[in-house]
Amino acid sequence: MCGIVGVINLNREPARLQELEVMNQSIAHRGPDGDGFFVHENVGFAHRRLAIIDPNAGVQPFYSDDKSVAITYNGEVYNYIELRRELEGDFPFHTQSDTEVVIKSYQKWGISCLERFRGMFAFAIYDKNKNKVFIVRDRVGIKPLYYYLSPQRLVFASEIMPILQADGVVRRVEEKNISEFLRYQYIHAPKTIYHDLYKLEQGYYLEIDTQSGEVKKERYWHLMLDHQQKSEADWLEELNDVLDDTVRMCVRSDVPFGAFLSGGVDSSLVVAIMSKYLDQPVRTFSIGFNEEAHSELPYANQASQIIGTNHFPKVVTPILAEDILSKMVVHFGEPFGDSSAIPTYYVSRESRNHVKMVLSGDGGDELFAGYNAYLRLYDAFQAKKWSEKLRLSHANKARSLLNLPAIDLAVRQKNNGFQYIHNSSMQAFRDEELKMLLNPDVLVQPSLDDFEFECLTDNFDPVTYFQAQDYKTYMVDDVLTKVDRMSMANSLEVRVPLLDHKVVELAFRMPLDLKFKLRQGSYKKEVITKYILKKSMARFYPESFIHRPKQGFGIPIFEWCMGRLKPLIIDKLDDRNNPVYEWVNYYYVDKMLRDLYLGIGGNVVQIWYLLMFSLWVEYVHNTK
Repeated sequence: MCGIVGVINLNREPARLQELEVMNQSIAHRGPDGDGFFVHENVGFAHRRLAIIDPNAGVQPFYSDDKSVAITYNGEVYNYIELRRELEGDFPFHTQSDTEVVIKSYQKWGISCLERFRGMFAFAIYDKNKNKVFIVRDRVGIKPLYYYLSPQRLVFASEIMPILQADGVVRRVEEKNISEFLRYQYIHAPKTIYHDLYKLEQGYYLEIDTQSGEVKKERYWHLMLDHQQKSEADWLEELNDVLDDTVRMCVRSDVPFGAFLSGGVDSSLVVAIMSKYLDQPVRTFSIGFNEEAHSELPYANQASQIIGTNHFPKVVTPILAEDILSKMVVHFGEPFGDSSAIPTYYVSRESRNHVKMVLSGDGGDELFAGYNAYLRLYDAFQAKKWSEKLRLSHANKARSLLNLPAIDLAVRQKNNGFQYIHNSSMQAFRDEELKMLLNPDVLVQPSLDDFEFECLTDNFDPVTYFQAQDYKTYMVDDVLTKVDRMSMANSLEVRVPLLDHKVVELAFRMPLDLKFKLRQGSYKKEVITKYILKKSMARFYPESFIHRPKQGFGIPIFEWCMGRLKPLIIDKLDDRNNPVYEWVNYYYVDKMLRDLYLGIGGNVVQIWYLLMFSLWVEYVHNTK
């Protein structure tokens, strides 16, 4: 896990080492173990290293034996040992690092080597002989990659701040993307808050011709949604095999490591599988709050006791939270409103006091339908399906009498109209509110209602469709962004085995009844969410632990904003000279604040987004 930086001057001007040094220094937190630089003609790479595999020899940028290929690489290819065995007949190896495996995989298979990698990665490879640079992001988007593109140059980095340090980069706000942030708490790829600055999407790479300056974007991986049918026992066996194999590879490390443990299904399962492959107890780390309704510490402690981990809990207070808000916005580089970034920062900081790498359970809710929003969709889908069946049975009887063909229920379900049910649950500000909040010259972007998942097959249901939408948007641009920035702010690597692409592909092949299952409760039928994942979990935990109510990983945002954070909010948002009011209507915000603090209405989540927007303007946009 590291940080990467690079410049390709499309106008053929020589790359400058001094510029790379300035850019690279701004992500020193991503790699405190060293830095390195490569400059050749109009191409320059830089690297900050957090040494996890082969700490002594895996220095970067890394070169092929003949020096014709150079790489700057962030992440881990988990199956590097298996790939190395395959390559040893063709190449000598001089280190034990996965970086050397990546560069020699490219030498053997070209850019199609990406199809063989399992892991999380973002890297740039320069091939002098072909005059090509390939800039790559992993299939799921676990590792970040940003780039700025102008006619003169392409600048890339692991975070936004290094790019803003580069020569010629103009901080021009893409005003139409402000409304997207205020809706969803993030801006989804490939967009960012800035004009000409982009996120490279998951499963894509850029190909740059260093002579002609031509830049092409190619997709190398597609997620297909195609439900398949087989027995529950067969599905469970396949899931257990894939999960165990993935975790087994993820615990490959040459430095001390542990795991985040919230006590929820996903992290508890990952920790239990880890324990199968380690001789010592897993070191686990949890964050909680004094506000018991928001704290998962009791569940994390219970999971720790069942598995027998070496557990490190930590309580976060709003006093601590005030100290890091300005740091957070700098690490994100653009407006970002997910308040759970605060506990993620602190659980990462606590973990880094003991280890350099952890595993987490991120991705389980998106893949196996764990969010309440999916349950609402499922309930609506079931109700509509039964209603349709009843209506169609009567309609088909009438059509039969008239000798007309029957109506196909599956065809009727494709145009299901569930967009509003799901997308409205994801929005903080609605259209009518945004039109009053934003100044008249700031365009309100449409919501994701017209989102299309290009790999969608005909065999789907609305829950799976919106899981795919969240997988492509919320998961990568919110959840994974939050985890990467807050962990790397503390120089901690986080691996996410549930988001190995083999697990992702398996989850989207599973039929809906493996994610939701009806069971008879004490008084009525209940729906079990993440059913198949909980069946896997039953290898390790008792039923009473598995089937407790779900609790999200958030902060007591209402209590904090109404209490210790209130002076900060008032100080920032009640100042009409705040530069944020270039885009936002002061009088509308003033009314929101008065309604909230007088107890006559208001939305604390909306206020939080505006606070984070204001802090971004102050600590990122208006700084050099």
